[in-house]
Amino acid sequence: MARRPVVLVAILLAGWAGTATSASAPAADAPNSPKPIHLHTVGSGNVEGLKKGIAFSVEACRVAKNLPAGAPIKMPSDTYLGKLAIAESDEYFDGARWATFSTSRLLWADPRSSCELKLFHERHAWVGQVCSGGVGGGTTALGDLVDLEHPVAPKVEISAEPGARRNCGRRASRYEVEGLPQEDAGLGARCAWQSDVIAKSMRQAGLPAQGHDPNSPAVDFCLYAGQPIYVFNGHHELVVLKSSGSAKDDVMDQLMGLDTAYLNSRLTEFSDGPPIPAERFSERALRTFLEQPAITSLGDSP
Repeated sequence: MARRPVVLVAILLAGWAGTATSASAPAADAPNSPKPIHLHTVGSGNVEGLKKGIAFSVEACRVAKNLPAGAPIKMPSDTYLGKLAIAESDEYFDGARWATFSTSRLLWADPRSSCELKLFHERHAWVGQVCSGGVGGGTTALGDLVDLEHPVAPKVEISAEPGARRNCGRRASRYEVEGLPQEDAGLGARCAWQSDVIAKSMRQAGLPAQGHDPNSPAVDFCLYAGQPIYVFNGHHELVVLKSSGSAKDDVMDQLMGLDTAYLNSRLTEFSDGPPIPAERFSERALRTFLEQPAITSLGDSP
């Protein structure tokens, strides 16, 4: 779904922030992060768009199976759809250790049945030591699970990823959020928008720049003001507490309701300092997460 392109944008923008800063003056090196951080974010969809997408999926499934068209659809309540975690991310930072667990969900007609609505889950995860290797894995893509002609059976793929992730052993430039607007991300945490960080760097380099625009269709990330990036031995990850992007004129969001969820995440759990159990960074945790059911009934889980 849309999660991976969003992450790619974040990486590209992070590279620009460091480059723009160094164009004006060498940025101070970012030290290793001193305390563990855990954050959990979710994104909910556009309810009216979700309902249109659900209705389309049922009718398309009925046509493919030569079932009577136009029969009433037992649509979930607006409350259920509004609370459904379409996009969900659980992330843990602790010195050399990093773990990330992400889920994309789709409420759709199940082509394995008489087009009954089911909740489909696509999951991806990575756990391990960022500068010495870890284990990564994922599950069957949502599009393959709901394929009308040849729905794929759910499966899990896990592989060892030996070797360092990017930038280990190099310098990491400090993210400067001092003097930038900050806002409440919830749960007592404050954040600064990455676009404001980049704009500040560009202005220091003598370039015109505009910071955060809440009405922009482009995704923007609000970084934890207390630790905008998590650093270990040069490797760094953005600490994103929430995201923002307007889907007002997004045709696909109007038809399916999904883009809103991937553009706008919110913080639901957060800790800065308390120890994180070592088990969260283990292959066992990764397997347990990925081996959850890929297809569930509506009431079983969001």
